[in-house]
Amino acid sequence: MCLVQAASDGPRHVARRWTPQLRTYIKKHAKVQRLRMPVRNALTKHAFDVCVAVLILTGCLVMFATQEVSPYTADGWYESQERIFAREPGGDNHTPVGVPAILYATLRIAVKAAGGGMRGEFYAASLAHNLLLAGSALLLYATHRLLGLPRLGALASLGLVLLVQSTFVTQGCWSENTSLPLNAATIFLLMLLATQPALSSRAVAQLSAATGVMLGFSVITRMIPLLLLPAMVWFVWRLRGRARAQRFGMIAAAVVAAMLVTAAAANHYRYGRFELANSTGRHLWSGMREISEPMLRESGAYQNWKLREPDLPGKPWWFIQTVPQGQALDVALREMILPGLARHPILFLDYGLRRVWGCYHRGLGQFGYVPLATNPLQSPALLPAPVVPWDGYRDLLHRLGGFADRWFWLLYLGIVLSGTVRMSFRRTDATWRTLWLFLATGYFLPTAVTWIIEQPEPRYAIPYLSTLALLASLSVASGPVGPRRD
Repeated sequence: MCLVQAASDGPRHVARRWTPQLRTYIKKHAKVQRLRMPVRNALTKHAFDVCVAVLILTGCLVMFATQEVSPYTADGWYESQERIFAREPGGDNHTPVGVPAILYATLRIAVKAAGGGMRGEFYAASLAHNLLLAGSALLLYATHRLLGLPRLGALASLGLVLLVQSTFVTQGCWSENTSLPLNAATIFLLMLLATQPALSSRAVAQLSAATGVMLGFSVITRMIPLLLLPAMVWFVWRLRGRARAQRFGMIAAAVVAAMLVTAAAANHYRYGRFELANSTGRHLWSGMREISEPMLRESGAYQNWKLREPDLPGKPWWFIQTVPQGQALDVALREMILPGLARHPILFLDYGLRRVWGCYHRGLGQFGYVPLATNPLQSPALLPAPVVPWDGYRDLLHRLGGFADRWFWLLYLGIVLSGTVRMSFRRTDATWRTLWLFLATGYFLPTAVTWIIEQPEPRYAIPYLSTLALLASLSVASGPVGPRRD
């Protein structure tokens, strides 16, 4: 019928009749195509990035969905959520109220709002920890991409996920789960600030403040990262000059100082003491308890303490029973140790460095499920996997962890030797040399200091694994290193 009508009307009439409809259709189709093209182009252009991100997220979600969850609180950070607004004049502040406490308090509020209980909190914590690990790996990959190393970044970020998952740390309430993404974010922001030459003054100020915030959060969780601030200023100065380094140093230092003062003021409100924590004496005792006899032989306080507690030498501080009357444990330990440290600094340092060397010969271990201090649920066993148990994945992670514990020390040796040798071949590549030296400092300094003044536990290396991964990538990278140009 339409053809008969069209034949009788003639071609000009048909054209006049159907042209508006054709134009409308073409416009709509073109509009849809214009909307689709940027998405299609972006996916094509960033297909590799998308694949890496999907693999990272999948690996972390599989861990959460298929593995058991520990009902044990691995350290005091979980309990400290209850003390965020509490007032305890004279109370103990060994584990400060830091980022992990805020995380767990937020999860508790969310779970209660959803009608769940404490059991749900542990599942929520496991999900949050796995997502924090995924975020750390994504930041690590983004940093590699910023330096023009996307393929090495893919290997490093996926390796980070598998290595950390092999410890099962994300299935328990460990503070390392929050420290790792804070360190990864700090390094990413610092690289962005130091490798982009065309930043405006406003952008420099914003990145400096953001870097200071991430570093400040790390410091109020564990103090050791504060040692990296001078190295960060040096790094920016070497790559971007004195003016940007001064601007960064002043802003970042001011932000970190403000956060520390705020945290100390909050502790003054809680405990009546303007401090970040009262754990100096306990940390020092952990660092020298195995050599307490030669370190403290001239100390009258130490000899009197041994009369009350003969097995004091080498005893962990949490097992000490006979605290001097009228003194807190930390104060008593600090007043006893500091004079001995002043008398025998070389002995303390020598012992600490030998312990550091021993730690570099160890892998991270598998410790996420180890029953520790408390079990608020009074659960006789681990909590079942939230979706479906997958023993094959657990076995894979166990094998990876065993392999890492056996051979991880070779990674340190290979990285250091490779980078040191290449230093002589890349004498004119100032960017590469500066990056390598800064990242070496950013990993080895905080881990070494931590192991000198703390127990030699390999878990203290976890927050700095993203820095180690960057150092490893630079040690094998070929060609110029710098911002990626898409």
